[in-house]
Amino acid sequence: MEISNIAASLRYGNVITKKWLNAMYVVLVFFCLVFLFCIFVDIITVQFWSADVIFVLIIINFFPLLLIALFVYIIIKDKKLKARLLPLLEDAVKLKAYSKLVDKRYIGRFQPEYYRIEVSFVFASTKQKRISGDGDHMMAII
Repeated sequence: MEISNIAASLRYGNVITKKWLNAMYVVLVFFCLVFLFCIFVDIITVQFWSADVIFVLIIINFFPLLLIALFVYIIIKDKKLKARLLPLLEDAVKLKAYSKLVDKRYIGRFQPEYYRIEVSFVFASTKQKRISGDGDHMMAII
């Protein structure tokens, strides 16, 4: 079994697929270029450097830098998650499992909905049930 076969972990939540990760890298490069372009335009066009001009330029250039930091954070978090899941794949067993929704939370207007699921499966002739997370690590469905 490979890490690309895993969509989510009951304990850690969603894993970003390779397609989305590649799209995030493209967007990250785009925002880096936008940031560099903003700095270049600032240096070329500003004739009088004063405290007010510098303050405005910092505010304008902060947005692409914030987006760069957000994408880097998401990519690093996904790499750490995959590093945690990689040792578990050595003794992984493929099972047919059934899931059902146990709990649903809506955090806020700009936050995704969070779901808690229960997964039941048969392993070694015994029926087992597992519930995702402990309440704090519910799966985010975006």
